[in-house]
Amino acid sequence: MRKILIYSLIAFLAVLYASCNFLGSNPDEIFAKVGLNANKIPRSFKRSFDEIRAHHKQGSLTIITKDNEVKNGVSATKYI
Repeated sequence: MRKILIYSLIAFLAVLYASCNFLGSNPDEIFAKVGLNANKIPRSFKRSFDEIRAHHKQGSLTIITKDNEVKNGVSATKYI
C-alpha cells in the first residue's frame, strides 16, 4: 500500500512538473503566438463588428457583391 502511495505521488509530481511553467511553456505566451493565427481572427475584429453594427443601426449598411452590385440597407446577417 505504501509503495502505491509513493508511486502515485511521484507520478503526480512528474505530471505537475511537466505541465507547469517549469519547462518554459507559459499558456499566455502560447496563445499569443498560436491562438490568433490558428483561429484567423484579426485583432481589430471587435472594432469592425462595432462599425458594422453602427451602420446597421443607422440604416446605412451597404455591401458590394461579387458582381459589383451595391446593396443598400442589408441586415448584418446578410453582410456576414
